[in-house]
Amino acid sequence: YTKKCDRRVDCHDFSDEANCECQDDEFRCGDGKCIEGRRRCDGTADCRDYSDETSCACKDNEFRVEMEAALMSAGNVTELL
Repeated sequence: YTKKCDRRVDCHDFSDEANCECQDDEFRCGDGKCIEGRRRCDGTADCRDYSDETSCACKDNEFRVEMEAALMSAGNVTELL
C-alpha cells in the first residue's frame, strides 16, 4: 500500500506525492513534487523536469548564456564547459 503526500515516494511515477501541499521551506517542482528549498538553484537538478535549476540568479563569478544563440554562432567548438 502507499500513503499519499507523506514525503516518501512509493509509486514509480511519483503520483503518490504529486499535487500535495509543499511546506513553507520547500520548492514545488513543475511536476508537483516538493523538494527542500535549499536544493533550489544549487547546481544539481533535483526535480525530474529540472524546474529547480531554471530562472536562478547567477553568482558573482558567473554569467548567463543563451545556449541556442551561443551554439549557432560557436562555429567549430568541440567542447562546452
